[in-house]
Amino acid sequence: MTQNKIEVVSQLDASTYISKNDVLNESKKTEQIQPTWFQVYRFGLQNSILGVRDTLVLIFCNFGNDFFLSGTLKYPLLGIVEYIKRFNLYSKFITPLFLFHIGTITMVGVPYMILIFPLQATNLSMIFGVFGVVIALIQSFMEINAISLLVSKCMYFDTYMEGVFESVLKANGHSDFIITYKKNYLVKHGRVPILELAGVEIPRDPKPLKRPNNNIFWNYMKKSLKKLVPINIAFVKFAWSKRNDKIYWMDKAFPEVGYFIFTIVKLLFIVVISNVPIVGPLTVVLLASSMRAKGNLKYYFKMTGYDHTMIRVLVHRHYGQFFGFGVVAGIIETVPFVSFLGAISNQIGGALWAIQLIELKKTRDSIVNKNGEPINPIQP
Repeated sequence: MTQNKIEVVSQLDASTYISKNDVLNESKKTEQIQPTWFQVYRFGLQNSILGVRDTLVLIFCNFGNDFFLSGTLKYPLLGIVEYIKRFNLYSKFITPLFLFHIGTITMVGVPYMILIFPLQATNLSMIFGVFGVVIALIQSFMEINAISLLVSKCMYFDTYMEGVFESVLKANGHSDFIITYKKNYLVKHGRVPILELAGVEIPRDPKPLKRPNNNIFWNYMKKSLKKLVPINIAFVKFAWSKRNDKIYWMDKAFPEVGYFIFTIVKLLFIVVISNVPIVGPLTVVLLASSMRAKGNLKYYFKMTGYDHTMIRVLVHRHYGQFFGFGVVAGIIETVPFVSFLGAISNQIGGALWAIQLIELKKTRDSIVNKNGEPINPIQP
């Protein structure tokens, strides 16, 4: 009897001992080791370096075909042809843009000629003699034109350029694309009653995604200042709010912070290089070419629902197309005092490019697999 009791007790003790060890081992397994901030920064930096490498490979691998074979070089020139061909359609945009642009040139040109031109003329005449004054005049005209056009685009060109874009699409048989966009816009901004009054069938989800801000003046000033200073100031606040988020710093922080710093450095370099006589403004045309092309295609991105990340990826993937369009468009816009006409023709060229993208997307969407799904619906 005593032996049986001893055996039972020993078995109970052993089972208790084993169960306790199992619990401890399980707790050790489930316990996660948090990475140090040094490991987080190192991992995030390595990821961003690989991302930059992949982006550069993507740009240079596709650049030749995109620049020479895609045909985007021709669209600014086709914009001039379309402008002349349908002058009666687009002439209604000339008068207001001309008056606004002349006023902007006056506001920019008078202070420039009083304050900056004498300094330029003095410095260049000391180096080149009499020709220095001529060079200073040419430089002044080019810079006044560039600054005036930039201010004009930021302040009031948008109102008219969207009308130009829509007029080109309507004239070339793509009114359905605009109607679809405006239906979605009205639903998204909570203006379903307008659709009901117009007798339009409401899409599936009539729930507004965000409330519209009816403060027109504040929206206008905010939008204009954001374009005039193309630096995302709100990103600084956002990055500071994520300073303790290790996942963000491992995943997205370094690419976003790097792009933010690159944008500032690029803008500062453009400001400095633009002061070099003659060569400076032409260099700026090359540096800002992709940005200019993206601006002329922005209404297409807006109507198709592209966000900033998707646009950036698309520009990197087809950088040669944007560079080619932007170079030709920039040369057209460098002609002093009539650059607003070049801005209109370039917007028409951008709309013609958008038509080509719309037709290309329709062709791709029409190619379906066995289940009736588009094979490549993501590409524009």
